Amino acid sequence: MQGYLRLLVECTRLRRFELITSSPSHLNINELWGQQTWGCRELQELHLSIDIHGGDIGTYEQQLRRRRQHRTEAEKEEFFEVLSRMAWKTASLWFWTTTDPAILRQALELVRAQSLDKIKMLSLNRLEFQPIGNGHVQ
Repeated sequence: MQGYLRLLVECTRLRRFELITSSPSHLNINELWGQQTWGCRELQELHLSIDIHGGDIGTYEQQLRRRRQHRTEAEKEEFFEVLSRMAWKTASLWFWTTTDPAILRQALELVRAQSLDKIKMLSLNRLEFQPIGNGHVQ
């Protein structure tokens, strides 16, 4: 992961970044990637596909089914509360079950902390988000 962080820190002209990875469930995006200031201030698209189960469940489709079966109405409210409070939106409302609200919050906080003001899209586990206005916490 440090090699990818170096890319984000040093590549000032980077406009699009995509990472597909497996990670343990205790992943903290901000601790991993927020320790240094990124040089890619022109970044417009950040795509992260993070298997937070580390491959324990199997295929991506099995993970989606399992997440959908166990999501509650309270978790749905938490997911949309995170988006609203952080001033972001998604067009794919039906796909919310694929993304953990805690990981979403970390990703949005990372975008804000890195001052990625030109970001037009954050994709997290195939679910796309766009900032409303400047994407900062209200």
